[in-house]
Amino acid sequence: MAHEPDKRNTNLSGTHVLLVEDEASICMMIEDGLLEAGCHVVGPAYSLDAALDLANAATIDIALIDVNLRHVEAYPVVDILAARAIPFILMTGYGLSDIRDVYQGRPVLLKPFVVADAIAMLSDISPSV
Repeated sequence: MAHEPDKRNTNLSGTHVLLVEDEASICMMIEDGLLEAGCHVVGPAYSLDAALDLANAATIDIALIDVNLRHVEAYPVVDILAARAIPFILMTGYGLSDIRDVYQGRPVLLKPFVVADAIAMLSDISPSV
């Protein structure tokens, strides 16, 4: 999964993006891409507890959430974001069957992915800033 700078036009400059990912190397690549796109990275959160704290209290415009954090499901975070009407993208390395029925149809990034694709998807769901 190589990092490729996104050459596409995005509307993410100044956007607060919650990043929840437990794998440090993946997290760093995504964070670098978000920063290149002009985002303010909220977190990153590597654990469910840290993600819950941020989801409840932080300023967040959009989110990128790994649904499996060291074998702990991140759906409590997703539930909070949904209740707050914050758009999000789910990430998984286990296939679409890993996505709960209630969140089927939401944007999903299957690992491995190219960071530019994540940036483009975030741009697509981002509210105007």
